[in-house]
Amino acid sequence: MRVVTAIAALGAMIVAGAVPASAAPAGYSVAGTDVSNHDGTINWGDVAAKGVKFGWAKATEGLDFVDPQFNANYHGAKNNGVYIGAYAFGRPDKGVGTGKAQADYLVDHAQYVNDGKTLPLQLDIEWPWWTTAAPIYPCYGLSSSQMVTWIRDFVNEVKSRTGRDAAIYTNPNWWNQCTGGNGSFSANALETSNYSGSPGALPAGWSRFTAWQYAGSSSSLPGSPTVFNSTLSDLAAFAGGGDLGVLEYYLSDSQGSSVATRPVIYYGSSPQIPIVGDWNGDGVDTVSTFDPTTGTFYISDNPVTGNAERVIRYGDPGAQSLVGDWDGDGKDNIGVKMGATYYMRTGAVTGAIENTRAIGYGNTTGDLPVIGDWNGDGIDTQGLAR
Repeated sequence: MRVVTAIAALGAMIVAGAVPASAAPAGYSVAGTDVSNHDGTINWGDVAAKGVKFGWAKATEGLDFVDPQFNANYHGAKNNGVYIGAYAFGRPDKGVGTGKAQADYLVDHAQYVNDGKTLPLQLDIEWPWWTTAAPIYPCYGLSSSQMVTWIRDFVNEVKSRTGRDAAIYTNPNWWNQCTGGNGSFSANALETSNYSGSPGALPAGWSRFTAWQYAGSSSSLPGSPTVFNSTLSDLAAFAGGGDLGVLEYYLSDSQGSSVATRPVIYYGSSPQIPIVGDWNGDGVDTVSTFDPTTGTFYISDNPVTGNAERVIRYGDPGAQSLVGDWDGDGKDNIGVKMGATYYMRTGAVTGAIENTRAIGYGNTTGDLPVIGDWNGDGIDTQGLAR
């Protein structure tokens, strides 16, 4: 919630049982904050010194409100090396045909420039902050199809005028109810809102979030603390108009199908490479990644949010990744090929034990490792392609 009123606080509790917090959640290294005029005058030098790298600042609401602090926030953030974007608090109650007009109002006041320091314009679409009474609450008096059209008009106009897809700030409770669970906006970067200690389930249509507003307020920062769901270099790419280098997995359950039968899974980012394994022995493979530049495995049993349950450093930079069931227990293990040696970690990725089997096999350079159960005994062994 970005509007600090009693009703907004109630809305935040409806979203996720709000728990005030200031410390960034574990596993996220890029901190941010979302601000508006309700935060008063902000010392962006102090904010930057506390590690904030990005944020969105309220610029407009509806068709007749310009945030009086936006100009100071926009330039104050940039002058202190903080990536900043402008957002509009959407007001669909102003009319079913005003999505385009409200996008124009935002663009006209957002001072957007493609300078490598500015985040894409954002639509904040969520609970009406000023009332909990029908028919405005919760969906502004619009049907789900009208709401989808309104949002589509807004983001299309932002794309038309700026050349970039608009970001969307929302939460699953509001989105799934008021859009009817519409899943057609996955091309728009998502800032999800959840104050329960984890990102939780995402709104329909998204399998990965770009930013997570994890609390409605902070004891040490102005605004609502947020984290970026990738690295600082990816944040720079995002601000520069590029994608995040995110790996996209298109999976099929049917050998007879030429198209993916599952929703796209976004997991990992360049220069990581995809790996697959049944890490917990449940008979179901899940996608994960290996970063050859650092020798790090990012293992997940359910990679729908882009988060790794286990991060395992194994091997030197430049190593080639291996995946196989080295001991026949039904759980895949990891390993690396370095030079002419295969190093196979026999301890399960779900445990802390790290036993290693080292086998010299092949040449130092030029060989590509291949792994398989060649004799049907349930134990994978090494091979190579030359």
